[in-house]
Amino acid sequence: MKSAISEFLNHRRSWPITINWCRSLCEQINVNDIKPDEFAHLADKIGDIYRKFGYRDYIWKEQITGKIWERGFIDTLDLKDRVNVWKGAIFIGENNETIDFLRQKLVDKIIDGNAEKVSIAILTRILDCMNTTNYNDPKIINFIENLLKSPESSDGKITGNFVGTLLSTYGKLRVDPTNVYPIISEILASKFSLYSHNLKASVAHSLALNGIADENLWTNTIFKELLKINHRTLTTWKLSEIHHTLIILELLHPFFKETKLYNSGKYKNMKKKTQEAWDRVFREKYKKDYRNMKGYCTLWLQSRLHKDIFSTFKKLKIKLMPEYQTEYPYTLDVDLLYPPNTVIEIQGPYHYIKPNFELCGKTVIKNQLLEKLGYRVINIPHFKWDSLKNDQKPDYLLSLLK
Repeated sequence: MKSAISEFLNHRRSWPITINWCRSLCEQINVNDIKPDEFAHLADKIGDIYRKFGYRDYIWKEQITGKIWERGFIDTLDLKDRVNVWKGAIFIGENNETIDFLRQKLVDKIIDGNAEKVSIAILTRILDCMNTTNYNDPKIINFIENLLKSPESSDGKITGNFVGTLLSTYGKLRVDPTNVYPIISEILASKFSLYSHNLKASVAHSLALNGIADENLWTNTIFKELLKINHRTLTTWKLSEIHHTLIILELLHPFFKETKLYNSGKYKNMKKKTQEAWDRVFREKYKKDYRNMKGYCTLWLQSRLHKDIFSTFKKLKIKLMPEYQTEYPYTLDVDLLYPPNTVIEIQGPYHYIKPNFELCGKTVIKNQLLEKLGYRVINIPHFKWDSLKNDQKPDYLLSLLK
């Protein structure tokens, strides 16, 4: 008879797994019976379930994951399993101290000089973890770049998913793409297939975020792929990425408006389709609050930080427009508009790169786009706001508006 652990690890049932199945199986697992080589697989599997369903209240967290993070245990794992444990901890929602500890254990394995051949799938997973946690670790970046320069050191062919994740991570964490651009450019310019419409959107968006303005690459490769996209098959997120890509090119890259492509019927048709698809999505999402592509949306999903800052402005009797839609609506909306042209962006934890707490790539680009449109941009960092006493907050806001 299979043990509860092996049944859980080898389960191949179609998603979604029911809550009752997960709970009953988990209750049968005796932590003391788990073998060392099963811990990493458990972390990875549990992390996937938490990510898909947001189950944060199970006994797994205390009975299983608590044992997984034991400091002596992690040293017995190879590189692949350390990545799986790190990923599991991130999606389970462990505290930052634990996640940073597991990332450091991964770095320790990388720099000990004895790391085994790493698969492209594992490299993709490492990048995904860095992207999710907003952590720019130069040692991990150097490790990945060295593997790219020496293909024999990695296991397997470079995939479209890896290219998209690499570029996305570089753009978000503001890593200089100089070292990887020649390699990526060669891959994209070859017969490399961006088989997925969503992947085509990701690669284009990531190139734009990285500031890569290679006219030949854009006109002869990337846009040829984008023109093939069926907009109705795209997720809302990917539709947003294409819309954002076109705005970045038009506002921040002067070369683009001089190309034949920009003035062609094909490009204008693609732009029109993207806008129409974007309009359709938001008419469905905000039926009562749709404002004809301009103005502001009253349906504002506020965090504690947003509510606190907004209520402080109200006490000061300063009138603001929340979630204001610019002339590029939905893609370039702003947290608060102080008429006529001052934009106040409330920057929470996910807008900053660790460990130096610099604004992440997408946020920097957004600020540049808003400034290009003639707005004055004020950023309110979450850590600055949280460090203020209540009686200091009104003066702080007034000083920003001067």
